[in-house]
Amino acid sequence: MRITTQRPISAIGGLENPEDFCVIPGTGWVMTSAMSGRGIDQAHSSFIHIETHEVLPAYPNTCTFEPDYDAFSETEPPVHFMFHGLDVGTDERGRTVLYQVNHPLDSGPNEGAGRESVEVFLVDLVDGAPSLRWIGAVRSPNYVWGNEVCALPTGGFALTNFVTGSHENFDAVASGEICGQVLEWENRDRGWRVVEGTDVNAPNGIALSRDGRHYFVASWATMQLHKISRSEPHRDRATVDLGALLDNITWTPQGTLLVAGQVSDARTLMQQFAEGNPAMIAPIRAIEVDPETLDARVLVDADPGDRLATTVLQVDHKQVWAGSSACREILVYQPPTSNPRMNADR
Repeated sequence: MRITTQRPISAIGGLENPEDFCVIPGTGWVMTSAMSGRGIDQAHSSFIHIETHEVLPAYPNTCTFEPDYDAFSETEPPVHFMFHGLDVGTDERGRTVLYQVNHPLDSGPNEGAGRESVEVFLVDLVDGAPSLRWIGAVRSPNYVWGNEVCALPTGGFALTNFVTGSHENFDAVASGEICGQVLEWENRDRGWRVVEGTDVNAPNGIALSRDGRHYFVASWATMQLHKISRSEPHRDRATVDLGALLDNITWTPQGTLLVAGQVSDARTLMQQFAEGNPAMIAPIRAIEVDPETLDARVLVDADPGDRLATTVLQVDHKQVWAGSSACREILVYQPPTSNPRMNADR
């Protein structure tokens, strides 16, 4: 279902491929990732102030390095990096922790350099301005091509493996096959474990329910959002079709989910990529989902014409931000006060 196409009310420039971003809790700042290899050989991440839209450099510019040798086996910070999904949580000491998905570079003079990992940072505020402290990294299993990450309440994180083997196996993605799953990493002693019942097609965005009992997993090519119990994944689960290619998931101030949707199909976008258009192009759809009922409505329906949205984030009642893996800005939209409810099939 289409609604009236919206135009952005402003744009936040000075960024480098902000594929994902999230609010840093208790602050007025948003943290972005930086997807190197999408028009920028080595992108840098940024902080953005919600009200003023001021942009400050993040990694590696305002980062110090204090490896935690007890918590992590990887204690050398990344020189080459391709930052993908991210999330912010709290550790057992009450510190704000940033988890950042990382890949080897896939283009440029240093193609292939880097590692498949989740990089771990502490987020500090000094005189109201944020900065990063890199404390370690967790290398991903060799079959994993990570996409999105979410913090766990007990410490550690969950990671979506978009496609087993690497992005070279994208044909399995476009065919709608089961090709990935969710993995958890709580600490160095326990290591990685696959979360039972999360094998789906192209798991992309992920979020954990506020009570910690359910995962919400976006299946990209099948356009489905899955709600899966962590304790009874085969009995307690639900699926809703949202009519768009589903990317990253964020939380809204009102406690609902906001899913980035691309109004296209997987084979069309992959063909664009294969023909040398790394940006890929599709209309943007920001879909708000009730985490209890999975009822959905559209907050933003727009066609910027030169990109697709990988993340949408509602920072307040006046602003929905849309970022991309191949652009130098975030588009800002005004969410309408009411939207038609989508036809969601479970």
